[in-house]
Amino acid sequence: MTQLFENLWWITKSVVYEEFLFRGVLLLLSLHYLSPRNACLLNGFAFGIYHWFSYGIIGNIQAMIYILILTGSMGYLLAHAFHRSKGIIAPIGIHMGVNISTITLFSKGPIGSGVFLLSDPATPLNLTMSLSLSLAFPLFYMVAAFYLINKIYSKE
Repeated sequence: MTQLFENLWWITKSVVYEEFLFRGVLLLLSLHYLSPRNACLLNGFAFGIYHWFSYGIIGNIQAMIYILILTGSMGYLLAHAFHRSKGIIAPIGIHMGVNISTITLFSKGPIGSGVFLLSDPATPLNLTMSLSLSLAFPLFYMVAAFYLINKIYSKE
């Protein structure tokens, strides 16, 4: 039980730090100079580049492209949520949900192995399953969150 709370505390600190840095500072500044769409795109791109360093993948071109697409699109979604909701609570909630589910369930990352981490991801079936899970869940969250943000914060 202690490990669970330590994991949640680590995730909470990282999410709050990233949200205040990327949405609370960088996005707010860029919104003064760029259109909302371009500011969100720039913010997503910066968020993707940042994760190259946090994941330690500089030099691994395939991993860099994958992480830029995955975290960059997530960054765009979080920036869009910030802009549409006019606050930081929506992006923090989305980011927490995605990180808790992906890190604690399907990751062998900074806080240990996930609950559903496959024992031998190198075999072809497990590799396919691992890639499917690592792409399917974040993609599902992003599409669902984007839809809900637009539905909840639509102009009337």
